[in-house]
Amino acid sequence: VANNRNLALALLIVVVGFFALSNATFVVPEGNQALITQFGRIVGEPVTKAGLYFKIPFIQDVRMFEKRILSWDGEENPDGITTKDKKLVIVDTTARWRISDLVQFANRVRNEQTARSRLDTVIDGRTRDVISAHNLVEAVRNSNAILDQLEARRKAAEESGEVEEEVLGEIETIAVGREKLSDMIKEKAEAELATLGIELIDVQLRGIAYNEEVKAKVYDRMISERQRIAEKFRSIGKGEQAKINGTLNRDLK
Repeated sequence: VANNRNLALALLIVVVGFFALSNATFVVPEGNQALITQFGRIVGEPVTKAGLYFKIPFIQDVRMFEKRILSWDGEENPDGITTKDKKLVIVDTTARWRISDLVQFANRVRNEQTARSRLDTVIDGRTRDVISAHNLVEAVRNSNAILDQLEARRKAAEESGEVEEEVLGEIETIAVGREKLSDMIKEKAEAELATLGIELIDVQLRGIAYNEEVKAKVYDRMISERQRIAEKFRSIGKGEQAKINGTLNRDLK
């Protein structure tokens, strides 16, 4: 009986020791970082390197966080934004971010889900501010190179005597451009996000689109422009036809 008790006690000690040892160690995987908490309060410095670490068993806990660069995408069905030139557009925005101050992030944001919610509020708000303060063309193009190309085409057409097809509508010149607008959104948002322990790496305007009502009007205008251009070509053709017929009748006489 005594031997059985000793054996049971030994087994109990081994089991308790095993659980204590397993609870006293933790592994930080590659691409992660960790905080040790004791009774809900952060103790020590963040663990930012992958490896095996120790903590006080049953008293201290470990919270894991991402260390890698994370992506953020705007709302699936964003509200329209009215540009400075009164055009209602849908802006699709994307960004990259990472946790820069783990202690501040854990205290103020707590987890990635809450962080993404804060990113929704901050980046969408700053995007709305920047887009509404500029004309639509600034969010569409980065340079005025297209104007130079069109001017070169017009000159070449004049020299060769060909008829150059007109471009739809008026092409506006830009003063800021799409990339600089993205930088402006980033600058406005990153200061606010830094207080949450978040580093905003970059922001990109992934897409600009008209809402359905405005899109239909744009298509109608494009159709009327093409019809006008086609009518101009027909008019030029009729003029050439009249010249040829005139020359032919004169030769026949």
